[in-house]
Amino acid sequence: MTAEQLSVQSDHDDSMPYITVERDDRGGACWLVVGRDSSVRCYSGHHAITVMEMLCRSKGIPTP
Repeated sequence: MTAEQLSVQSDHDDSMPYITVERDDRGGACWLVVGRDSSVRCYSGHHAITVMEMLCRSKGIPTP
């Protein structure tokens, strides 16, 4: 999935940030946290969850 495809999915005002998997520049798998205006590559699941929580909180979305 390209960055353009990801941005189309998150162009809606009511869209929630989400986590998916993609390949990095070297061909390895990485977590990708996608928000309305950004996407962040993470190389550990723990870091991806932390980034996801920060994105949610910045939008006022409650997290557990």
